[in-house]
Amino acid sequence: MATQEERERLDIIRSRIGQASTDWKFATNRSHGEHLTAVVDPFVPPLAIATLTEDCSYRDRDLLLYARDDLDFLLGMLGRAIRKIRELQAELAERGRETKPDPVSGDFAAECAMKCDDIVFKTYLRETHGFELEDRERIAAQIRDLLKVTSRGELNKDPAAASRWKDLRADFEAWRQAA
Repeated sequence: MATQEERERLDIIRSRIGQASTDWKFATNRSHGEHLTAVVDPFVPPLAIATLTEDCSYRDRDLLLYARDDLDFLLGMLGRAIRKIRELQAELAERGRETKPDPVSGDFAAECAMKCDDIVFKTYLRETHGFELEDRERIAAQIRDLLKVTSRGELNKDPAAASRWKDLRADFEAWRQAA
């Protein structure tokens, strides 16, 4: 998954491409040589936005000419891939809710306690819920707060609390599959 810095950079790239001129083309002019033109304003003819020296290779010309279209294409592909990943994560989470049997004993409190000792589950709690992982008591207090219970024992007595635990467990499974 993308880091916060990567998400921020992607937002900046999307903003740049959204604000940039369109319809990039090469033009040759006797007085100015070769240059890249673009539609900066839809009511004005294309303007020169870059002048190419005679040392500019045809490969670099192609890179410049197709840069905007290539970025649009790649951002579109990335957007579709991200949407598909989210759909699949939701499917996995839903499938996990439907097909994973609850513990035979129905002892969600014990299951929660065991999960809270699992390093992968603790990493999930830190990354997705901002848990501080100094010690077991702190983790237990944070999990009780997250599940809106005063003790983990309520997970075995209160159907709403058990449902919140099952949802958290399914979200963890989806997170783990995506990682």
